[in-house]
Amino acid sequence: LGALAGGAVFTFVLIQWMGVVQTLGLVTLALGWTAWSLSGGPWWRGWAALMPVGIGLAVAVSPATPALERWLEELRFSSLQPGMELLDAVDTRYGHVALARIGEQISVVGDGQVRESFPLRREVQQQAAYFYSQAAGGKRALLFGGFAGGLPAELLRYPLERMEVVEEDRVAFDRVRPFMTPEAEQALDDPRLRLTFLDGRRFVNRLPSDQLYDLVLVLNAAPSSASSNRYFTRDFYLQVREHLSSDGVFCTQVSGASNYLGREVGGYAGSVYRTLQDVFPHVAIVPGDVQIFCASSTPGRVSEEAVTLERRYLATPLDEHRFPAATFYSLLSAEEIDYARGRLEAATGEVNTDERPVTYYLNMVLWGKFSASGFVDWLERLRGMGPWPYLLPACLFVALWLLRAGFEGFRRPVMQRQGATFLLGILGLIAMAAQLAVLFSYQSHVGFMFERVAVLNGLFMAGLALGAGLGRNLALKRRPVTALTVVMILVAGGLLALPAAMTQLGAGASSWQEAGYLILALMVGLLTGTAFPLGFHLAHADLGEIVHSGGIAQAADNLGGAVGGLIAGALMVPLLGVDGTCRVLAVLSLVCLLPLLSARLAPESVARDRGFVSFPWPRL
Repeated sequence: LGALAGGAVFTFVLIQWMGVVQTLGLVTLALGWTAWSLSGGPWWRGWAALMPVGIGLAVAVSPATPALERWLEELRFSSLQPGMELLDAVDTRYGHVALARIGEQISVVGDGQVRESFPLRREVQQQAAYFYSQAAGGKRALLFGGFAGGLPAELLRYPLERMEVVEEDRVAFDRVRPFMTPEAEQALDDPRLRLTFLDGRRFVNRLPSDQLYDLVLVLNAAPSSASSNRYFTRDFYLQVREHLSSDGVFCTQVSGASNYLGREVGGYAGSVYRTLQDVFPHVAIVPGDVQIFCASSTPGRVSEEAVTLERRYLATPLDEHRFPAATFYSLLSAEEIDYARGRLEAATGEVNTDERPVTYYLNMVLWGKFSASGFVDWLERLRGMGPWPYLLPACLFVALWLLRAGFEGFRRPVMQRQGATFLLGILGLIAMAAQLAVLFSYQSHVGFMFERVAVLNGLFMAGLALGAGLGRNLALKRRPVTALTVVMILVAGGLLALPAAMTQLGAGASSWQEAGYLILALMVGLLTGTAFPLGFHLAHADLGEIVHSGGIAQAADNLGGAVGGLIAGALMVPLLGVDGTCRVLAVLSLVCLLPLLSARLAPESVARDRGFVSFPWPRL
């Protein structure tokens, strides 16, 4: 319940009205005050707890706090982007955005990565000429991001009747606007332009079925995280195809590394290429350090021939053809295109979906290769092993544990305590991994919004609290092992049903999707939270004290949660998909019951007429 309250306050108050440093000051103040109130005795005995109270109060209300926040921002930024001059920075509900200058060029840096830079007039002219030539004669265009970079302003020079630009973050846009080029400022006054501030996936989800475009561009995203990967999945491409006109064109781009197109780059870019081909039968390539893909369902609509694009470009009615049309011939070298296409088609590119976002895992492998990390080969081997790396350690551990107990005998209370502690660790892993699966699905179907993540996690924690209350009542009854077994079977069943539930939510009306995901997060917490008090009860029932055993049980739960968050977010969901991940978690929820059931049902020792313990070692 505290987590729910904290998430709500952070979402609707702190992130809206206070900076990060002031928020941390308030949190320090609250923690120090809580520690002092629990110290007991005269007020001066808790002087150590009053120190963080004073520090937190000073940070929260001091007039020097903005200067401190600015200094910390400059220190952080200089470590991430050395050589760039920080101009401005802001924390919004979508993340952290900074503006920086190097020479005459200004860059927008989002969460540590350069999103766009300006002015780059020659590059923007080339992009506009290429994209419009692919969709020659198009009247309606849709762009996801990139307004500050200048491409929308340049495209408005072309004979478009309507252009829609979807920007995710209004606050960040307002901070960037004073630094924009005059051309971008003039574009804002063009009646053909409609600027919408909304998450891109949410925008597409809400588009009416009769809203069609001749050109759709996604150039500001890269499949380097679960959030940006949403714009490179088969599900997104299918949605875009539904809103393209009969000869509409969709274009996107990814890192290509023109001088190195080895297995890692081929697998990463090849995944995007194969996913596009799975939706659009015709895909044109522009090779280079940044590979551009333009796709269409109409034969002959997209072209890789410089002469064709030159003819289309020169036939376009413009006040001035600023881009030198002959540049198409150097941009579209037939040899380079054939080489790039051959490497992409030879690569074992996997289709990237919302349910199995494999491309951002391949991006991690790519950058591991570029940084000469030794983990790349290990990650590649892990990729081909399916669910076994996540199941075998727990299964082998339980099998050896039960074999040893069967050969050597065991004390029932001790094994029950150890089995309950092991179960709590696995349950922490399951709870965190299942909540991550809900978050992945939410940001794909509803849209990624930083503020809603706090609410989703708050409801999950509230579900844990409510489940703990229910589990406490069950623990006080005579058969906690039976109750825990039933709950874990229900957890396994819930995990198996979770992918289908999220699929139904994704296919439902957008008006109730978000409410459905909020309820789902609450239910995940409620179901897993019910098992925690039962496990804690069994972990210390034979000791008569809870300090030592409770600490170990809490540590097992926290360790399991940390491991679950790491392997589910970085490995299991990208490689196995949400459905495969939930199946693995369901199996683990049943495997972790075996030691506890053995402690309850198996005999403590097995009679032996002769011989000695020999497997695997007498004192293992």
